[in-house]
Amino acid sequence: MSQTAQAAFDLFGVDSFRSLHDAYMWQDQRMFKQRVWDYEDPLNILTMTREALEVVDPGTLNSDDRMWWYEIIWFWYHHAVSAAIRKQDKARARYFACVALAYQGEDHPNRITRLLWLLVHDQLAEARRWVFECKKLGPDHETEVDILEDYESGDDGWSAFKNIKV
Repeated sequence: MSQTAQAAFDLFGVDSFRSLHDAYMWQDQRMFKQRVWDYEDPLNILTMTREALEVVDPGTLNSDDRMWWYEIIWFWYHHAVSAAIRKQDKARARYFACVALAYQGEDHPNRITRLLWLLVHDQLAEARRWVFECKKLGPDHETEVDILEDYESGDDGWSAFKNIKV
């Protein structure tokens, strides 16, 4: 085990990538729901975990560990998009969306990352198609509809965000 992976494990007191994923997800969901998830906080345990993992070469991991490695890093960038939207930081939201898509596997069931990418790139028509032509393809369809409705109505920070020029 590399020192950097061990450093990530030590942050949560775990000894495997699967356990790290589970602990990370619990903390991520808690922080995200409380709206205290902040990509700019260097002491954020989630950011510290991502930073430790990003220096690990996933090619050196077995297939199971590599899957959890990608899942953790993808999820950090996925939630960073929403945090950037709340902060009205369109440039960062676009960057995070691009990186999240790069880490997300092609057969990953989450469709929200792609929807967020479309919306932060002001591609409303494509976002509508993504949500409604492909409805019920994934477990997050209701969330996709809610995000699209918020975007169109300007709720949850979208009104000002849409007007930001990058």
